[in-house]
Amino acid sequence: MKIFVTLAFCIAYFVCNAQLKNSNLDHKNDTILNVVYKNEISQKANPAYFINGKHIKDFNLATIDPNNIDNIKVIKKEFTTEMKSYYGQINIFLKKGYSPKWISLTGLKEKYIKSCNIPTIFMLNDDFIKSDYSDFVIDEKYVQELEVEAIDNQIGNIQIVRIFTKTEENIKKENEILIR
Repeated sequence: MKIFVTLAFCIAYFVCNAQLKNSNLDHKNDTILNVVYKNEISQKANPAYFINGKHIKDFNLATIDPNNIDNIKVIKKEFTTEMKSYYGQINIFLKKGYSPKWISLTGLKEKYIKSCNIPTIFMLNDDFIKSDYSDFVIDEKYVQELEVEAIDNQIGNIQIVRIFTKTEENIKKENEILIR
């Protein structure tokens, strides 16, 4: 019984002492907001993408069905083409018989979106696309859905276009039955 009481006393002492130490934390500095300007952070040059030997100016690997990729070859050295420097090359070779249907974001907007004269922000799945929309291309065959959301504010109208690709996760979300 003495051991049990001693053990309980020791546990209670450590719990109380730990709470006392934590209560003495300086809370003055935890309300400072840290602002990071992403475009001011120096970043390495992006790699140059080649698909079946053809240079693609701006591209995201998430816009191609991984099941249609035969192999990928990566070269890690500085590279310059069309007067632009890149760090490395990513050579993507597609399976024989598959030919992607490339379309730029500008072309996608003109082809599918009714209000194509409104300023637009594109997102690919959950990421903003920060590239030139006329250079950024996607495989139109791998697009599952376009979701257009108009936003009216004091500055004017803008629209956000979310591009969902045919990933397993996106297909699973689309097939979910929601009970409200």
